[in-house]
Amino acid sequence: MRNAWRFWNVGRRRAAMACAGSLLGLLAPRAGAQCVFGSLQWTSDATRLQFDITCGLETRRASVDVATGAVRVEDARVREPVQCGSRGSIVFRDVLGIFECVELGTEPARLLVPAPENGAWFVRAYGEDAGGRLIAWLYDRERSRHVLVSVERGTGALRTESQPSAPEALRAWAARQRGTEFAPAGGSFRRSVCARFRARAERVCVEPLSGVEDQSFRLTLGRPGAVAEWVTHVWPSGWSMAPDSAVVLVGLMESEHDVWRCGTWIVGAERAKRAGVSAAARGPASGLESWVLWVDPAHAWWADAAGALWTIDREAMVAVARLAAPERRLAVVTPPPVPGATSLVLTGPRGARAWVRAVATARGVDCELWVDPGSGARRVVGPLVPEIAD
Repeated sequence: MRNAWRFWNVGRRRAAMACAGSLLGLLAPRAGAQCVFGSLQWTSDATRLQFDITCGLETRRASVDVATGAVRVEDARVREPVQCGSRGSIVFRDVLGIFECVELGTEPARLLVPAPENGAWFVRAYGEDAGGRLIAWLYDRERSRHVLVSVERGTGALRTESQPSAPEALRAWAARQRGTEFAPAGGSFRRSVCARFRARAERVCVEPLSGVEDQSFRLTLGRPGAVAEWVTHVWPSGWSMAPDSAVVLVGLMESEHDVWRCGTWIVGAERAKRAGVSAAARGPASGLESWVLWVDPAHAWWADAAGALWTIDREAMVAVARLAAPERRLAVVTPPPVPGATSLVLTGPRGARAWVRAVATARGVDCELWVDPGSGARRVVGPLVPEIAD
C-alpha cells in the first residue's frame, strides 16, 4: 500500500506541475489537433513507415510496423521508469504516453498506451499485474474520471475499467500493481552534498563554487587533508549511494560552447570515472530529474536527466546505454488540419501508399495515419487520444 500512496503523491505533484505550466497548454490548445503527423518515409522493403509526431511543443520520430501496427519511437526520453520483472522490460512515460523497452534489447521503445501530455488523459501511474500485463492508471481531466487500463500480451489490445472515485481507483491499483518503481535520484541541488564510503575515511562531495555567477559545482573525492578535484564547472542532476555504501552514482550536467551533455559518474573511495555521456536537450534549469533502481549492491539501472537509460556495473565501473537520449528536436509548426482532409500522400516501394487523414473526434480534431501496401487501405496509427467509454 505504501507504493500505491507514493504513486498517488507523485501523481498529485505532476498534476500541480501541469497546472503551473498551463501557459504552454494555451500555446497548443486542445481545440486544435491533438497530434499531427509529418515527414512520412517508407523503408526500402515497405514493411515499416517512418514519420514525425508533433504533440504540443514536442516532436518525436517514430515508425510503425505495417503488418502489426506496433509503433516504436526512436527518440523517446525515459521518465519515471518502472521495472516489470515478469515482462523483462522497463516501462516509462514520455510526451506521447507510456512506453516499454526490453531490458536486454536494442530496439527503440514501443508505444503501448497513447496519452499525449497535451491531451485529456493524465498518466497517474503504470506497472504490471500478476499476469504480466502492463497496467496504467489514467485520469480524464475533462470529465473528472479515473480509468484503469490493461494491455493484453501479444495483441497489445487495450482493456479499460472505469473507477467510481479516486479512493476506489487507489485501492484497485494497490491490489494489482506488481512492478518495481525506480527511486527519484534528482532534486534541487543548492548546497554541498557529501557521502562517506563504508569503513573508509574518504568521502565524495559535489560543492558549489564560490565567486562564480553561473552557480556551478565541482566534484571532489578524498580523505580529509588530501581532497582531489575531479571535475569543475558542472551542475549536479542526480545522486544515489549503493545499498552497501561502497559507491555513489552522480549525474553531472556539463556545457561546452552552449552544447549540453549529461555525464554519469561512478565514484568509489579511490577513484571517480565518467562512465557514460548523454546528449542533453536542456541545461540544468530545465527541472529534469534522474531515477535509479539498485538491482543489487554492484548493479543498478540509471535513468539520467537527459532521458537516457543505463545499466551500471560498479565493479567494472562501466555504464551501458540501453536507450540513448538524442538531441532535442524543435516542434514542427503546421496549420490546423481540416476534418476530412487528406494530406502528405506518399508512394513507396512496390506501389505502397501512405497518407494522413484529419478526423473530428469528441475532443476536437485529430489525425490518423493510413497505409495501402497493395492489399487494401487500413488505418495503422491514430487517433493518439483514444475515446474510452464510461
